[in-house]
Amino acid sequence: MTERGTDRQEVEEAIRRGRRVPAEKGRIAFRLNLRFEQTWKGKYYGTKQVMPIVSEKPDRDVVVTVLTFYFQAELMKITYDPEVDAAYIYLTEQRGQVTTVKANEHVFLDYGAADELVGIEILDASEVLGFDRAHPEIKIDKALAVCPA
Repeated sequence: MTERGTDRQEVEEAIRRGRRVPAEKGRIAFRLNLRFEQTWKGKYYGTKQVMPIVSEKPDRDVVVTVLTFYFQAELMKITYDPEVDAAYIYLTEQRGQVTTVKANEHVFLDYGAADELVGIEILDASEVLGFDRAHPEIKIDKALAVCPA
């Protein structure tokens, strides 16, 4: 696994904490983004994604292969809850206590411990961002346009 830039500990962590997604041939992939902030093969990357592909058996799970991806910038994650019509933009992977500031009636900004912007919540997201609630598709340029400068 070292030739792929990961180790057993990261693979196990990805299986425990990673986002579970379908993979080919009925297998399951677990995606976990990790803060990297190092050089890999001569190039600097901020984030590393470890993605083990697992075949689930009745008595055990078998790791078929492990993919590792490197990203230069931190990854942004956007979630949408159709029940309450709210979108959340995670700007960092940091979790913990935040201070929320109301930007306008639809947009709330979450600041972390170091007063850095860590997330943005958008209420009435389908109306504000202009998408069909039944088929949500959030375009980042529209999401950023509703946030104050």
